[in-house]
Amino acid sequence: MPQSTPDSASQPFQIILPVQPTRTDESFFKGILDKINVELRGVARRDTNSMLRSRSFDRLSNFSYEQLVEELKTMCPITYKLLACMLELENCSEKKIAALSLIYGVIMFKRCKELGFIQSINTIILSDSGANTEVYERFNKLGICFEKTMKYKIQDEIGTHFLDKVVEQVKAGNTFSFVLDNIDWEVKVHEMRSDNQNQSVHAVATSLVFDRVSCSHLDDTEPQQSLAETDIKQLVELNVNDAEQQRQSYKMIAAKILCEQIPAFSFLKTLVSNTYPSLKYAAELKGKSTIVPFPVLLKDEKKYADIVDVFDQLETWVHEIYAKAGQIPDSDGSVDDETSLTVGPTQGLSESTSRPDQPLSHVHPVADPNDPLANVRVPCYGDQLTRVRMAGAKDLRAGCHSARDRFNHIHPIKVADWHSKRSFLKFIFKKLYGKSGRAKGTLRFFREKLQRRNVTKDIKHYEDCEQLFFSVGRAYTVTALLHFFGMAGIDDPPQNHLCPYDVIGGWG
Repeated sequence: MPQSTPDSASQPFQIILPVQPTRTDESFFKGILDKINVELRGVARRDTNSMLRSRSFDRLSNFSYEQLVEELKTMCPITYKLLACMLELENCSEKKIAALSLIYGVIMFKRCKELGFIQSINTIILSDSGANTEVYERFNKLGICFEKTMKYKIQDEIGTHFLDKVVEQVKAGNTFSFVLDNIDWEVKVHEMRSDNQNQSVHAVATSLVFDRVSCSHLDDTEPQQSLAETDIKQLVELNVNDAEQQRQSYKMIAAKILCEQIPAFSFLKTLVSNTYPSLKYAAELKGKSTIVPFPVLLKDEKKYADIVDVFDQLETWVHEIYAKAGQIPDSDGSVDDETSLTVGPTQGLSESTSRPDQPLSHVHPVADPNDPLANVRVPCYGDQLTRVRMAGAKDLRAGCHSARDRFNHIHPIKVADWHSKRSFLKFIFKKLYGKSGRAKGTLRFFREKLQRRNVTKDIKHYEDCEQLFFSVGRAYTVTALLHFFGMAGIDDPPQNHLCPYDVIGGWG
């Protein structure tokens, strides 16, 4: 094996200094180490304002590894050249920039605990990945992340800026809605005793969703008759035009399946795509929805006292958003609970319990001239239980003196469509599921045949049940189409009801 020469051993250092060292020249290596130490000390100085020192929300949200590498290259040129040579940064540099940034961050964190920017990023990543305590402890010893308890401090810092994106959208004239849902979990004790039992914890998760299509141009006229006196049959009955449109929709669904599943009709794909009715807001609906998660409230939606507190928090958020957006007169962006409340006409005291019919919860709020947000209405969506409780909370506060106390700005209260889809799918399963897995043609039969174990009759796993229903529906549609065109399989040519020659040749 050939021995390495002094020239080959000192090759990496030729990049750093033009000096030609020897193996015995210890002063040369000591000089390089002293210069590296001076560079790293300069980064650790507070007046240097290194990126690694800042842990602000703006810096975390606009973070990039390239910026850290550029700082290392500028402030520590010798250290950068040494690490770049060791990592062979010239080869696949894009894949190695993150590793170089991590090494730089770990070195500086071990020298100065205030330079923990990389550790903050890694702590957020571990938190988002659901890492356990042992992972935090092991990585913390290596200087890669902070201790697990630090993640809560970082999350609190990030949480103080959750309204920034909302304020920007409101300034641009966009409207939004609140979406609420309950979260329930059980905290089990290790040793159960009469005074130490499992606890059921309840919370309310809130998110804010911006409208992709503005609804400000729609009519806001009140219903002309009471829902109790409405003929439901007349309301849902389809007229001739509705029935024809529904029939056309079924035909388009079957045509799409025909083009996708049977190769002999793939030439019709362009024709079917062009036949689809053009949507008025197709461009807006293709855009990405803006969803902002809000803090989880430890409230039980089954209790009216808690749901009233949730409404109070929603009203506070609405006032804070519009105050920061500059849409409340004489406001500096802060919300004062005492000065923001307006005094209106007395309407009597609210009752201690909500009435079963909740008569005052669905009445359109009357604009109060003293209310700075008189024309602001934020819809609120939830499941059926959430809607009932929110309506009861509004009914309880209907006699308050101010618009904010009456929750006038949270209106209307709507049921989320997802629960309607689930109820409709549950009705379908009730009709088509069957009782035995041996009954051919039923959903239960295909569940056993396809081994979809997560599918149940009571729709415990909605997505799995929906996928099975779609799969079986497409299969039945393909079978009906094969029978209609006299085909034995999807790869056979059609025998009956042939298309005109001009359509087959692409001339029609």
